[in-house]
Amino acid sequence: MFEIKNVFGKTIFSSPTARNAQDAVIESFREEVSLFEVDLSGANLYSMNFAGVNLAGANMQGANLSSANFKFAKLNGANFKKANLSWASMKNAILTWADLSNAKCFGTDFRGANLARARLVGTYLTRASLAGANLRDVDFGEGGEPDQSSEG
Repeated sequence: MFEIKNVFGKTIFSSPTARNAQDAVIESFREEVSLFEVDLSGANLYSMNFAGVNLAGANMQGANLSSANFKFAKLNGANFKKANLSWASMKNAILTWADLSNAKCFGTDFRGANLARARLVGTYLTRASLAGANLRDVDFGEGGEPDQSSEG
């Protein structure tokens, strides 16, 4: 049995057949369970398809989200601290007030994403694409800008 909890520790989905977080998330999609404020911290969700999903307020701290698809997803206020988002697609996603501090975003596609007021302190953005992204009031920390090797 595998349970998915929200950020307050309340079980929002329980699966008697899921072997891991990825299986449970896929089953929750089939059951149309809301993943608003879901806690997926530390989960291995490599290559998961979250396109268009409302994950506002989600806790994905330390999760492996490499190659995941977040196109058009609602991720406002989500916690991605220390998450691996390498080669993920955040194209046209809503990331207002999201925290991506110390996240690994190597090659991540943020084209057209709304990152207004997001926190990207210590975020690894090498080869990330930020073309057309809304970067208004983004907190990059001391340097104030993404590293010079970022595209976009």
